[in-house]
Amino acid sequence: MSITSPSTVFDISTWDNITVADDFTDLSVHIVDCDGTLPITLVSYEYDCIQNSLSWITASESNNDYFRIKVGSTFKDGRLVVEDEFIIDGKGNSSSTSLYSFDLIADSKYIQATQVDYDGTSSYVFQTYINCEAEISPVILSPNPATENKGTEIIGNYKTIRIYDITAKEIKATIRDNRIINLSNGLYIVIINGKQKVKLIIN
Repeated sequence: MSITSPSTVFDISTWDNITVADDFTDLSVHIVDCDGTLPITLVSYEYDCIQNSLSWITASESNNDYFRIKVGSTFKDGRLVVEDEFIIDGKGNSSSTSLYSFDLIADSKYIQATQVDYDGTSSYVFQTYINCEAEISPVILSPNPATENKGTEIIGNYKTIRIYDITAKEIKATIRDNRIINLSNGLYIVIINGKQKVKLIIN
């Protein structure tokens, strides 16, 4: 199964042998394992508790056959007891941004993601525990859909706002008095505080 769609994700924080970015402002940051640089450049990942979906972004990929996603509730002898497993086709070799997303019910579970080369070599990409009950109150964009000339209001507390179009290109929109303005007609993905993903429609 291969899924590529406009979505994105929360700040990367995983295991001790992986160096990560505090946010995804620098698309050149590489995730590094003990053996060296991974064949992918991971920008960020997220689990959306509202949509029940797992998403991640890569800035580049090299020799990437597929991603293996494992889900489980417990560990035994230091290993995750796998309850579900999913295979998502990679891009092979790519120097452009790729976005992956698929439906996954994983509240109160652990998620482990590995990347597998064409020769079968695998590397850990990220690991996270999902706790939707601990999620902060979401920020609301209203109205949504919005009109091109009036924009939409940002309701709630936020530190960062990033906006992407359906090609995964970041859009430099204007935010004034807690309103997103100057967006042309279309569908956008708004990333709030590096975690919350909101689909915004401008008519």
